[in-house]
Parts: sequence; C-alpha cells; structure tokens
Amino acid sequence: MRTKKITNIISAALAVGLVCISSVQNANAYFTTHVTAKGGYEVSWRHREEITEEFVDWNKYITITSEDGSVPVYVRVKAFAGNSYQLVYEGTGWTYNNADGYCYYDAVLQGGGTATGLRVGINNVPVNPKEGMDFNVVVVYETIPVQYGTDGSMVAPEQADWTQRKTSQEAYNE
Repeated sequence: MRTKKITNIISAALAVGLVCISSVQNANAYFTTHVTAKGGYEVSWRHREEITEEFVDWNKYITITSEDGSVPVYVRVKAFAGNSYQLVYEGTGWTYNNADGYCYYDAVLQGGGTATGLRVGINNVPVNPKEGMDFNVVVVYETIPVQYGTDGSMVAPEQADWTQRKTSQEAYNE
C-alpha cells in the first residue's frame, strides 16, 4: 500500500511537471524571440576633407572643404619652407599657436562646409629670384572629430587630443 501511495505521488508530480514544462516553452519563446525591421538609415561617423592650395605672388592660399555627410571636425595647418624663408599665417577665423607651430581653425568645420581661407605668406623673398632656384612650401593639414570634456562642453581645438587622430583617409576607409 505504501508503494502504491509513493507511485501515485510520483505520477502526480510527473503530471504536474509535464504541465509546467509545456507552459514554460511558451514563456521561453517569449523571452528569446527577436524582431527585425526593414529599412533604416546608415549612421556614419566618418569624415573626409580636401585641401586646395593656390600659389600667387609668394603667398599660398589654402582652403579646406569637408565632404557632405562628414562629422564635425577640428582643423589645423602647418607649413614648411626650410630655414631660408619665414612663414606668416593670416586668415579670418584662424589662430596661430606658437607652442606647436600650427594654425588652428577657430570654428568647427561641419560636413559639407568650407573653412575660411588661410594665407601663408612667405617672407624673405629673394629680390631677384633666378630660374632654377630651389623653393618649396609644403602644407600639412590635420583634422580630428570634435571632442568634448567630462562636463559635456566642447574642447577648444588647441586643447584637443591630436594624438587620437586618424588621417581623413583612414577614417573614411573604416
């Protein structure tokens, strides 16, 4: 009699267990299903800029344009001309930084925008330049995405961490 009672208890427990298992499957399916949506918008955090240089009367005129859809970036420019020539930077919206020798664009360059023109003037120009004289001004420009401080405010271009930059082409190819 005692074994029959134990068998009935086990049978009842199995029946309850089967009922529970069958209801768990539905709950389990609820928590593991997922939904997909059609369409959407691609979000791109890339940036690509292009520099244009024009040399007129011992001055280089520099313009930097950002491609449509690019993220906002800081811009800085540095020119090199050897020891014989002193370079002077002039342009509305540009600030020269003596500490690092770069000229920083004061505003943020937005996607599809163009930085105001920068003139790099060449001082100590030879009075009578002769044909074949060696002369070259190399312009390097760098851009990085806008950076924000811990308080959420935008960091000034001169205080941004330029070591975290990627070239425009590297960022574009990501």
